[in-house]
Amino acid sequence: IVMLVTFGSLVAAGMPVITAVIGVGLGTFLILMATRFTELNEVTPVMAVMIGLAVGIDYALFILSRFKQERRRLPGPEAAGLAVGTAGSSVVFAGTTVFTALVALVLAQIEFLSWMGLSAAATVAIAVLVAITLLPALMGLLGDKIFAAKIPGVAGNPGPGNRPAKDLNTRSLGRTWVNIVRKTPATVMAGVVILLGICSLPVLDMEMSLPSDSNSDTDTTQRKSADLMAEGFGEGVNAPFLLIVDAHDANPESEALAPYMRFIPDEAVEEGTGDVDKRKAALSSFMYAMERAGTVAGIKHAQLVGVNDDMTAAQIMATPLTGPDDKYTVETAHALREVDAEIEDATGAHIGLTGFTAVQMDITEELAGAMPLYLAIVVGLAVLLLILVFRSIMVPLVAGLGFLLSVGAAFGATVEVFQKGAFGLVNTPGPILSFLPILLIGVTFGLAMDYQVFLVTRMREQFTRLRRPDDDSEAVLDAVAESTVEGFVRGARVVTAAAIIMIAVFVAFIDQPLPFIKIFGFALGAAVLFDAFFVRMALVPATMFILGNSTWWMPKWLDRILPNLDIEGEELERQFEKEHAAA
Repeated sequence: IVMLVTFGSLVAAGMPVITAVIGVGLGTFLILMATRFTELNEVTPVMAVMIGLAVGIDYALFILSRFKQERRRLPGPEAAGLAVGTAGSSVVFAGTTVFTALVALVLAQIEFLSWMGLSAAATVAIAVLVAITLLPALMGLLGDKIFAAKIPGVAGNPGPGNRPAKDLNTRSLGRTWVNIVRKTPATVMAGVVILLGICSLPVLDMEMSLPSDSNSDTDTTQRKSADLMAEGFGEGVNAPFLLIVDAHDANPESEALAPYMRFIPDEAVEEGTGDVDKRKAALSSFMYAMERAGTVAGIKHAQLVGVNDDMTAAQIMATPLTGPDDKYTVETAHALREVDAEIEDATGAHIGLTGFTAVQMDITEELAGAMPLYLAIVVGLAVLLLILVFRSIMVPLVAGLGFLLSVGAAFGATVEVFQKGAFGLVNTPGPILSFLPILLIGVTFGLAMDYQVFLVTRMREQFTRLRRPDDDSEAVLDAVAESTVEGFVRGARVVTAAAIIMIAVFVAFIDQPLPFIKIFGFALGAAVLFDAFFVRMALVPATMFILGNSTWWMPKWLDRILPNLDIEGEELERQFEKEHAAA
């Protein structure tokens, strides 16, 4: 429906869907092939499909929209070439930023998260390749038929009864909106910052955990089982800790083990490796560890649940008083680890703490530790790349700050709905999945850079056309304002369509039974909503109107040393126009 409104053609509306589905199919095929060599989480292919489908449709939409625009003045092959050389170059750049952000998830050094990032990145790379190869081939195959089956009165088509077509460049919602922003830029900027800031406040209360039976939907068998167990045996039955005692180096001379060794008869340890005292020390270390674990505050009881054949290692199950999502359980785990270190010092045995709750705690804390580095790399990379692309200092800074605002607002909305249960939209509110924040930051960064590139490159393109080398400051100021308006009008329509499509794709995954996909679909949909419509469509043009001459300012020395990345195909357009004029 969105593409019908965008292109006004039944055939053109289907092209991005066809290419996106083919790209996702190829990506999924590679992921399934990868399972021959490694094990992947069940979420991995679903997430790759979600992201691949969204970016695949959007990238094809950008190129096809530019092709339609160029086709009004150029023959088919030349229009296709110029579309791929301009919008296609931007697609490659945008896809590269998404790819880089997803690959960078390996920095967290968590295997399942690394594979999720790499799988989604591979699907994005395929989506880019399909957009710049298969789509131009379809343009050549269909020719002018690609815009056949036109819908009267839509997307600039003549209306019923041969009524004149609407000129979308002079009369459109985009022009109306950007002129409103131009009149009151400070009000728009303050409104966006305050609104997104308020939406970000629930992040302060965010709690994180891994998926478990205890936080599954209330109508699932797993949740019903966990609730029955908790009702009968206490919440802690669903969050047991497992202590692994390696007693190979247990010290027979240990004072802590002496009371236990004294009451162990030699006959009880006749079978096993090592001398009798070593075997007594090993068995004593098991009992000592079990007793000490049972005295930890928050532990209901500890029991020996398994010993290996030669009595050199044992398993001790420690059941906490509270459930797996309770903060007190995490504190209990930290206390257990402190006691484990004391046991090691006292007995010489080596103690390890595992079990679902301990693993959840470790992964959550490791992800929280990796978050600042990942965020710094992502935002720093965004600012650096945009400086290279736009030859400006302020535009990248505004883009980076806007990205942080949109991510914060998306986190806040997710916490409010999925953790606090706002509006009753979820039947089982609970902690946010621990690996959601880092994934959301990575994917949102890539998508935000997409919209920034496709919208602001049109503004930059108009500015370079309107500005002259001998312009005074007043003329430059007028050029900045006019280029912002005209660039916005030319780019806003396709960016709006792309954002709506992407939100629709992500929202469609909210109905999936996998908890992670459900919450990830909501969070990404919210992130795209905030970033595309509040940051890129309002905050960015508002700050450009306020900054005026400073918008495209860059120190001359920095301009000289930085390489020139012409991702919008500006040089290609100039060369084409020159050759076209000569012909």
